[in-house]
This record gives sequence, structure tokens and C-alpha cells, in this order.
Amino acid sequence: MRLKTVSSTQSAARRLAEQGAPAGTLVWALEQTAGRGRMGRRWRSRTGGLYVSWLLRPKFAPARLADFSLACGAAAAAALHEAAGIETSVKPPNDVLALCADGKLRKVCGILTETMFAQRITAIVGIGLNLNQRDFPKEISGRATSLFLATGRKEDARGFASLILESFIPYYAHFEKGDHKKILDEWKKNCSTLGKNITIIEQSRTFSAKAVGVNSEGMLRVRTKGGKMRTLLDAQISVR
Repeated sequence: MRLKTVSSTQSAARRLAEQGAPAGTLVWALEQTAGRGRMGRRWRSRTGGLYVSWLLRPKFAPARLADFSLACGAAAAAALHEAAGIETSVKPPNDVLALCADGKLRKVCGILTETMFAQRITAIVGIGLNLNQRDFPKEISGRATSLFLATGRKEDARGFASLILESFIPYYAHFEKGDHKKILDEWKKNCSTLGKNITIIEQSRTFSAKAVGVNSEGMLRVRTKGGKMRTLLDAQISVR
């Protein structure tokens, strides 16, 4: 389903899933009026971007949801690197970063994976890509970029929608076969955070730690200044 404007591709895909839409159903739009990210945060979805939600009915245990999200991020990073010729990396839990001309990594893509548990498991993979935007609001301009700003080229939305999904297929195949280690290894290879000192915002608390690894469920492991090991369940992070 191709739309020019929609409130949220995730919400549209969820409605289709509830109506019995088959696996592989795709909703994509060039603008969202009520786009969202993790924890219900607003996702700025102005015209010029690409917003895609893909409905899947995978055969996996709920405990593997974190691996599933990592697979999505690794696939998106690989697709952007191949198609646009830019250096990309992933930042937990759901960001894809692009290396800009000034040597800084900025967010170019966000991943949101949501699930529905009824008679069968349904996963909705949301991908928000900054495609052809030429500028961003002041409050995020230092952290965000688009493919246009990174390459100077205007990109075709339809082509990129197909490309990202094609890139995801082999990752999804590994996931369905239970080859989670391969997915984790690929994600770790492209992670911009591992080995770095990071700032963590967890609810109302902010603290510093070093990102040292990812556990078998895809959650980031950190070592605090006091030497204590922690697993981050749901936190915002930034590299210092």
C-alpha cells in the first residue's frame, strides 16, 4: 500500500494485520503526521523522507525479539552503504548512523519493531529513513542527516523501499533458521558504540559507562565507573 501522507505507517500496518492481511504486506508513505519511535516518542516525518512498515508473521520465540530488531538495523545499514556509497554504522537500540563530510556520525534512519500476539505472532517492522530532506529543525540538526545531505544526490523513494526490503531478506532467512549468532556478529561488526564511553539516560537518571558487549538477547552490556556490569533494558544512549 503506497500512500503520500498517513498518520503512521505502523498504525496502518497494524490495522491491516488485524484484518488478516498476509505476511509481506507493505505500507509506505512520504510523510507521516503522527509518526512514532520507541516508547511512543514522536518521529519527525516530514515530506522528503521514506516511512515504511512491513508486516511479517515469523516463526520465532518471543525471547528472540531483540535479535529480530538487530537484524533489521544491520540490514538497513548494509542497504544504505551499498546503495548510497556512504559509511554507515548502527547504534543501539534502533538507530542507523551515516558518516558525514565533517567526520561526525549522524542519524539517518530509525527502526521500530512492534509485535502482536493473538492466534499467531505478527511483527511489524517500521523503518524511517531521512531520504531527501535538505534541513532539519534546530534542536536535532546536529544529530540528524539525510542521504541527500550526505551524498548531494536526490534519491528515488520507491527504489529505496525495494532496496531495503531486498537487503533484509537474507538477514531474515538467517533469523528464521535460528542462526542468531550470525546476526549478532554482523551487528557487532557495524556497531558504533561498542568499546566507547557513553552517556546513559534511564528513566530520570543519567550516568556514564563503557559499552563492552551485547548479550545473547541483543541487549547492550556496559561497565560503570565503579566496575559494575549492567545490561540496559530500555535506555537512551549517546557516545561521549
